[in-house]
Amino acid sequence: FDVPVYQRGAMVLHRIRQTAGDDAFFALLRGWAREHRHGTADTGDFTAYVEKSAPGKDFEGIWADWLYGEGKPERP
Repeated sequence: FDVPVYQRGAMVLHRIRQTAGDDAFFALLRGWAREHRHGTADTGDFTAYVEKSAPGKDFEGIWADWLYGEGKPERP
């Protein structure tokens, strides 16, 4: 594994926080952990939850560049 594999998760969360705003971000993290406690989920479940938790925000670019893209994206 290379550096982007380990850093990508933190980078994605940071971009979600920048897009959603602090209050929505921390609420969605608490809700995600509460809803999936003792369970399993995949990337699609997470992205759907984020979009549901921050209505009106556009996450498609984050998913394309920071989650599914190759390497380490440029900073915005």
